[in-house]
Amino acid sequence: MITTCQLNALAHLLEKTPNLRRLNVNITSNGNSDDDKQMQVVHSSITTLTLLFHPSIEKMQNLFRIVPNLFHLTINTTSIYLNGHQWKQIIVNQLRKLKIFRFQMTFSFPDNNTNNNNIEEQIDLLLDTFRTPFWLNEHGWFVRCDWNAQIIDNISLYTVPYAFDALSIHHSKRSKWTCPNDNNYWSYNYVKNFWYENDLFQDLNLFPAHFPNIHHLRLRLPVNDNFWFVIPTLHNLISLNLSLRQSRTITQINALFDLIPNVYSLTIEPSLFSRIATLKTINKSIRRLNLFDLSGSYFDSVQCSLLADSLLGCQCEVLIIGVEHRTNAYFLITHMPNLRVLIFRCRDDKWHENRSSSTRDELLSWLKNRLPSTCSISKNEKAPFKIRVWIG
Repeated sequence: MITTCQLNALAHLLEKTPNLRRLNVNITSNGNSDDDKQMQVVHSSITTLTLLFHPSIEKMQNLFRIVPNLFHLTINTTSIYLNGHQWKQIIVNQLRKLKIFRFQMTFSFPDNNTNNNNIEEQIDLLLDTFRTPFWLNEHGWFVRCDWNAQIIDNISLYTVPYAFDALSIHHSKRSKWTCPNDNNYWSYNYVKNFWYENDLFQDLNLFPAHFPNIHHLRLRLPVNDNFWFVIPTLHNLISLNLSLRQSRTITQINALFDLIPNVYSLTIEPSLFSRIATLKTINKSIRRLNLFDLSGSYFDSVQCSLLADSLLGCQCEVLIIGVEHRTNAYFLITHMPNLRVLIFRCRDDKWHENRSSSTRDELLSWLKNRLPSTCSISKNEKAPFKIRVWIG
């Protein structure tokens, strides 16, 4: 597996590895026309190819021309729109040995006349191009289309059973498909990252899906009882991002925590923490706690004291949080017995991207003067407004 490369680098790789049979790669584009020239001189023996593909349709076709032995193709793209007839032409002309084809396209319709009123009509026309004998009879390839009734520029079309590891289900989601109502086509065994925040499971006849292998879940409570039919087990879950709908109860939290014995990382809204902090029992597996809120919620001294005294605070090893004052960060470091890493943003730190870093350096010095020499303090490179403290 190669994490990321450009087409010219891929061409060079394939030229040097003529016996390569399997490849999993994220393809980016530098807009260089020399990519096409390099691809023309390569002939690959690859039979199994998994792509996250960002360049154009033309560059994708140039890539397919040099892999004529391809038997198994999985491709995920956010930059390409092709209907069933267009995919058929590519497969017939360039991928004649292809037997297993799994794709996901995230796109908006190229027709500027598409709007909220006719989006479903456009999707019906698109799905009809995947209902031909080529798709249904010759290959048994079926597709499903998901879209948001309120946002028409984020449409997802994919083969079923679903072959990718991430799926989001949002408010106002609609779906149509070409497959039979067979449970085999509603299996989402590959999905490990799931974001769910609406009532799509209210009617299982509309969405009879099955997610047995969720590792990372983003969930908005409360959920209806059908949710537990669709996701029968959470024993594989290692991270949970939990939020609450406005004016709704959180009575499901206790029951939920009983079902997640292996969760390591918990992300919750600051408004939820006071409820969870009072729980009499908590999963001992939870060691990482993210309480940082991009909307600008900061923990004061009272809330930090509640955190440090809670079961979660006592067992927490990694904490991400926003605090009102630098003394709150110092308090957490000195009062949470198992804390190894603290990543925090301080409200009274006036640092800004286009200002001098002197204020940030002053805060670092303040911490260094008060903490043991075994602690390592640094700026967070990915988020410079945060400070990271390694506690030794």
